[in-house]
Amino acid sequence: MLMKKIFYIILGTVFTSFFMMNTIFAKDLQLDKNEITDWNIKITCDTKDLKNSQEINFKFEKNENVVSNKFAPGMLATADIVIDSSEVNYPIDIIANINDTCLYNNFKLTLYLNNKLYKPGDIAQIDVNNVNSFNSENGKNILKLVLEWINNDEIDTYIGTNINTIKLPITIEVKQHI
Repeated sequence: MLMKKIFYIILGTVFTSFFMMNTIFAKDLQLDKNEITDWNIKITCDTKDLKNSQEINFKFEKNENVVSNKFAPGMLATADIVIDSSEVNYPIDIIANINDTCLYNNFKLTLYLNNKLYKPGDIAQIDVNNVNSFNSENGKNILKLVLEWINNDEIDTYIGTNINTIKLPITIEVKQHI
């Protein structure tokens, strides 16, 4: 009889615990929009959204021996890619990579992030810095591409007569810093 009472007490405790656990987990949690962090990264070049485009407009340095807005051996071309995190509430990492095996040997692509030399593949942590979120003043990061065309007569002639487009295989990844 005592064993039967102990069994019922244990069984009652198990049912009560299960019922209580069940009630706790059955409730829906709700978070207000103000409690959810924002994530809206915009990547642009000359105001062109690069999420749907792969075309980057380079600005060519002036050269008295070359027609305006044309790229030729011995010149530099630059493009500024804006990584806008002004609608993000926490630190981010920016990672840019170049597949330079696809570039001709006489092209050199150098990257600068916020005016500092950037080594492709490195993780650049961008902190929020003493505020609750990025804003229009501290949320814009500039990735500058500097393309140099190094003189090499043989390859220069081939490129000048056979190539219509120079592809720069670059990837930009922006993710939450953890």
